[in-house]
Amino acid sequence: MRGTRLRKWMLCGLLGAMLLTTVGCEDRAALIELGLMFLPEITNYKILGTTGDASLDAILQAKEMLDKVGQADAWMDQAWEEGDPELMEEAIALRPYDWTYRVEAASMNLAQNDLVAAERHLTAAEYVLPDDPQAHADHALQVIDQFEAIKASGDADGYTSVEQCHMVHEQLVRNYNRHWSLTGNEGLSPGGQQIADDQTFCAERVQP
Repeated sequence: MRGTRLRKWMLCGLLGAMLLTTVGCEDRAALIELGLMFLPEITNYKILGTTGDASLDAILQAKEMLDKVGQADAWMDQAWEEGDPELMEEAIALRPYDWTYRVEAASMNLAQNDLVAAERHLTAAEYVLPDDPQAHADHALQVIDQFEAIKASGDADGYTSVEQCHMVHEQLVRNYNRHWSLTGNEGLSPGGQQIADDQTFCAERVQP
């Protein structure tokens, strides 16, 4: 019994160390070597979904969650670098309830003039937003930040379509006004009004 308890605490220490993202290469190699000692417990978890101990299961579940976050973040970064919306979809599949990913996907889709996909991700982002004013304010700010970048590019180089131009401006107006309201202000935001006025020139800003 004492040996079993000691083994349990050693595995807890190992798994806890594995949760750290700042472990150096030499330390990581030592952890891997140590991890080989606990293959029976880890194998049981992989095959049966449990090690037989609730505390160990919780640590392994946390490790799996962090692994998914790391992989999803890496795919999102790569998707932006390569302009690959399909890779972004794979990242979202790992974290379907992360609204920030959905806004990023909407931004990429809109920049590439895929308005249907952009609308789908915008709708999904709002659907999974927590019922919390701060989250809604943060969401509005992210849309503003990313869609302002699309607007700057479109204003400078021309929009792909008049529909793209209108969607950029409509979402900016909506989210400027949402953030204005969520932060305790009344009426329409000055930023939203400026964007609305600017939208009247969409037809003149489409690439020939």
